[in-house]
Amino acid sequence: MSRTSESEIQVLINFYRLFHPMEVSFVMDLHTRLAKLDPTRITFITDHLRKLFNSQHKESDVRALISFFSNPNNKPQIKHAHNLEDILMSHPQTHPILPFTEQCPVCNITLNSDNTRTKEVSIYTDCGQVLPGIVYYLRWHHANNSNEEIAEPILIYPNYTQQKNMKKFTIESIQHGSYVYLGGGSIVTIPKEIDQFNLWAWSQYPRLLSRFIYLWSNHKTLIGPSRWRICRTKYVDYLSSDFTKPLVIGCWRTPIRHSIHCEIHQNSRFSTEVTAVTSAMKRYKLRKRKLKRSFALLAMVSNCKIIVSYAEIFRSETLREIVQLLLNTIRIAGDAFPKIACYDDGCHLVRSVHKNVGKLIVDTPASNVLKSTRFYIDKSHFKNHVGDWCKKNMSPYSYHDLDLINTQCAEQCFAWLKRYAAIISSLGWMRAPLYLLILFHYKNLSTCHVRPTKHFNI
Repeated sequence: MSRTSESEIQVLINFYRLFHPMEVSFVMDLHTRLAKLDPTRITFITDHLRKLFNSQHKESDVRALISFFSNPNNKPQIKHAHNLEDILMSHPQTHPILPFTEQCPVCNITLNSDNTRTKEVSIYTDCGQVLPGIVYYLRWHHANNSNEEIAEPILIYPNYTQQKNMKKFTIESIQHGSYVYLGGGSIVTIPKEIDQFNLWAWSQYPRLLSRFIYLWSNHKTLIGPSRWRICRTKYVDYLSSDFTKPLVIGCWRTPIRHSIHCEIHQNSRFSTEVTAVTSAMKRYKLRKRKLKRSFALLAMVSNCKIIVSYAEIFRSETLREIVQLLLNTIRIAGDAFPKIACYDDGCHLVRSVHKNVGKLIVDTPASNVLKSTRFYIDKSHFKNHVGDWCKKNMSPYSYHDLDLINTQCAEQCFAWLKRYAAIISSLGWMRAPLYLLILFHYKNLSTCHVRPTKHFNI
């Protein structure tokens, strides 16, 4: 016995004489998407109906269709009033997480449902919901002519492949679906077991730190400036009717490509990026058993607040440790290393470098670059330097290119870092450096207004 009455069937017959079922669905879907107060709504729907379905419908036909099915009291209704989200949210099948590829990355064979395995998981959303889901992954083993396995099976998950104890991430896999790109190179491997992670992270740290220094010391070339670029010429006469003498202002034009000056100031006196090196450090206490260990941090920060390089020190600060940080940075940064720098104890640093290059400090290209770098005391600490030599050689006010430079940028950076003290204190000596590297990288990306999923081929 039919559950649809004769009168309801007749209504459907009348509409289906004018509209194909697909056309009815199309009209009603568009109707729900457009504003009801839009006076051109019926015309818009009719025009697109004619265009997409090659029909000759009139606006009166479309208006009648919408008028009938928009009234919930009319029978029958072709759309239900139930909320599908409420029904589907609790079922894992409605939240499938599929492999990023169906091809074996070793032999390129295409896998199918016969190779599929499943695993039920919990999905934690950014709005706080916990949803049931199913991870679908593919399992494939390479066999010889006797059908004997000749290698460990390869597992293809939604965001990585796994073979033996190693998981491998690629750009393609990590960006599959709604997942976050983790950074690093084009291929990243991590250990399978969590207790192997500390040693793995520590072994990767030198390579990642070198790339960090290279990227951020060259960020103006590889990424672009972290703010609007203006010509570095600081002395331009501006004639104003309000003053009897010209005003001296900075040039407002954009520099030409690969230059710090605009087109008309190419012959201006050379000036360069200034990096502030600071020893004003926050000491974080690390606890191991009943003993307390503390370390401090040295950082090189550009005047546009980009963290270029850093190093941990585990005892009182010495000039040797500072020189080592600078030499390491010079070797990686190359020509991008700044010609001018500010440091709160620059007077002792300069004297030590000039005295010891070729003696305590090995005479190398890097040490000679350091020797030729012009150091000044930053403005906030210069008032404490009362010696004649400091006043004569280290004053930041004696060099005009420092007039508009933020020489306290490193101090400001450490003020930001204080909020992470508790987290860093809880990390071991293997994890803490890697955490700092990731933290500084994301901080620099934010400063440059670059998305954290950006990949740099360095």
